[in-house]
Amino acid sequence: MNDPSTPPPPPGDTYGQPPAAPPPGGPPAGGPPSHHRPGLAWEQSKDAGSLLETAKRLITSPGAAFADAREKGDYASPLLFAVILILVGAMFAAFWQLLVGPPDYASQLEELGPEAAEFAAMFSGPAGAGGLIATLVFAPILGIIGLFIWSGIVHLTLSLLGGLRDSTAGFEGTFRSASYSYVAQLAQLIPVVGGLITFVWSVALQMIGLSSIHRTSQGKAVAAVLIPFVVCCCLGIGLAVAFGAAIAAAIGGS
Repeated sequence: MNDPSTPPPPPGDTYGQPPAAPPPGGPPAGGPPSHHRPGLAWEQSKDAGSLLETAKRLITSPGAAFADAREKGDYASPLLFAVILILVGAMFAAFWQLLVGPPDYASQLEELGPEAAEFAAMFSGPAGAGGLIATLVFAPILGIIGLFIWSGIVHLTLSLLGGLRDSTAGFEGTFRSASYSYVAQLAQLIPVVGGLITFVWSVALQMIGLSSIHRTSQGKAVAAVLIPFVVCCCLGIGLAVAFGAAIAAAIGGS
């Protein structure tokens, strides 16, 4: 029989036991739970060994590599990684250009007239040591500019598709996935088709990175990369047709 002088137990505790202690660190804050990511080897130490280890993981197991990559808080690591791989790819491409020579667009357009051939000669890349130095100087600069612009376009597209609802990485996550996709520049070592392999490979890697870092579906990650690419291709084709028509009209008029 209960003693009337004994206070009743707290609500929900019928046996008078003290409530369970909260988990260490207190209850989780609002929003999605944080996922601990150990970081890639390159994000922990900047040396040749960590660079090779990170490149190897991105090549052999990109899904696991992006799952370990940090989400944010370190723009320097992915940016420096991208710059190094851009330089490596530029060196490979320049090597093959020195070996086989630059594309001779001028001879291919001689039948359109001397004016067209002279204009095309402007786009036949320089060969020799001077061309190699120019490539190594301008490739990282143009690569960095293109990296930020492309990351911004993809990030905006992914946001419009609703792919950032569960993400805590923000723009840096998109930038990180694009930067690490530059490991595909190693395919420039392959002659003739190296550039095509690099492009397809880097696109696939960025899709994997977006899905993992932003915790979004693969379909939205694929669409976020392909939609801007299709739009850019359509615009490029339209401009090329208009430019070609203008040149043809100028040559015909002269």
